Amino acid sequence: MSERQETFFTRLSLKNLRIGIKLNLLVYILLIVSFVVISIFGFSILNNHLKRSTAKELEQLTFHKKLLLEDEYDEVLSEIKTLFSDEMISNVSELKSGYFNYSSDKWSMFDADSLAKFRKLLSNYYLDEFIGKINWSKPELEEIFPERDQEIAMQYTYLFKNKWPAGEKEKLVLLEDGSSYDLYHSFIQSNFRDFKRIHGINNIYLVDGASGDVFYNLNKNIAFATNLYSGKFKSSEISKTFQEALAATDTEARFFYSDFSFFLPEYNKPMAYIALPLILYNEKVAVAVIELGSEFFENILFDEWLVQHWEGASINLIDNDNKFKLNELQQYAEPEKYAQTLIKKGIRNKTLSQAAKIGGGANIIGFKESSDQKKFELKTGTTAFNHEILYVNLPLQIKGFDYQVLGYSTVNYHKNLLRTAKSKILLVYIVLLVLATFT
Repeated sequence: MSERQETFFTRLSLKNLRIGIKLNLLVYILLIVSFVVISIFGFSILNNHLKRSTAKELEQLTFHKKLLLEDEYDEVLSEIKTLFSDEMISNVSELKSGYFNYSSDKWSMFDADSLAKFRKLLSNYYLDEFIGKINWSKPELEEIFPERDQEIAMQYTYLFKNKWPAGEKEKLVLLEDGSSYDLYHSFIQSNFRDFKRIHGINNIYLVDGASGDVFYNLNKNIAFATNLYSGKFKSSEISKTFQEALAATDTEARFFYSDFSFFLPEYNKPMAYIALPLILYNEKVAVAVIELGSEFFENILFDEWLVQHWEGASINLIDNDNKFKLNELQQYAEPEKYAQTLIKKGIRNKTLSQAAKIGGGANIIGFKESSDQKKFELKTGTTAFNHEILYVNLPLQIKGFDYQVLGYSTVNYHKNLLRTAKSKILLVYIVLLVLATFT
């Protein structure tokens, strides 16, 4: 080291500094030390406060949604029984008679040439309007195509000739074709459409107990006129639920339930069922099966505020395997981004690939609990997207479904809050350092 450099560093020694500079250095050191100490304790306190605050908010949200869903669900069950009054059941009985008399009323449709024509047209309809629109577990035509003449004629009339597009077939109310079925269909269809619009159900099926024929369904999907004893969908959950309701020996009608399962006539989307025997003068006229999609519960639980703030607070229903029964709020808030994430991650993940092809994660996507549930007041978990979540869950008391209400938020949301707090505190200390320097 040269003599000049040695002299320079010697002058920089603490002994040679003026008292003002020494005081400034002391202030800087105190500020830095206090910043470190306060930051460590402050961020720890803030982090715990955020978790307590989050726990309280999620508990309040979850409890509120739990009560709301239980009340709304009970009301819908009550309204279902009101819908199937004695007058309605009497009309259902007449509709059933019209169904079995359809070949007599419309005898010209049941000759060999007409049926052959209908089969060809209907097969094209199945290929284009149904199979062509299924993205997951696509069936072969022969696996689902109707075999009986009654099915062919009824589906040709109410599906193929129905001018409304798929998803809107229910808008066909009256054909004015002179059949007794058409007459009673118009009355029942109008009433059931109103019920669907008000209560958010997906479909209503009417099934004859003696034959097993689905002699009516609201949406006019390909289960219409099929047989639940021997037909293409005899192994479905709707068939099992119908048969349970039919076998009941109760003198008064009660409900039977089936949890979500994938139903081919609904484009392989998950559906749940509530079945009710229709009893008139101690005679079981038919079984009504109410079909629920995930939208039924979503319409009750989701609101605009939640959709806009899904990172801060989300809500869902889960079963005992922690599988989401509803689509995620992110799907509503960021539909394009959500779809892209499903497709991207689904390349190597069978579960997410299925969700991408069906168009949503309901009854497919779930989350895993943390192995250490005692570490925090909130429970922690990881979603199928590898998102860390903080959550609380409460048991849900709704008949027929063993669910829990789940309130959760993403860990990233809390990390962002902490990051923002750190930035603000750092800014305050920079200002203090500047003030200390120039005062």
